Amino acid sequence: MHLQSYREKFSDELKKSLPRIILTPDAKKFWELSRAGRNLAEIHLNYESQPPAQVEIIGDGDFSVNKMRLSKDRTTLIYNEHITIKKYPAAQV
Repeated sequence: MHLQSYREKFSDELKKSLPRIILTPDAKKFWELSRAGRNLAEIHLNYESQPPAQVEIIGDGDFSVNKMRLSKDRTTLIYNEHITIKKYPAAQV
């Protein structure tokens, strides 16, 4: 990371993958962001121990995704043209 040639060669990737600290003059906003980051880290680190969501999956087969869409009422996730997930819990959206 200290080599200038490395930073130049991989600059695009480093912009995407390095963690960033959001600076905000408002302490309340900072702690909101801090809690959100901790919650996100908890989900990523312990995803295998989470209970499965109680959803209804319609369809099967092709798992390729070009673009997922969420219904206007935010309760149905259209995974692709073959798979739809209904009763999607709003708390997880």
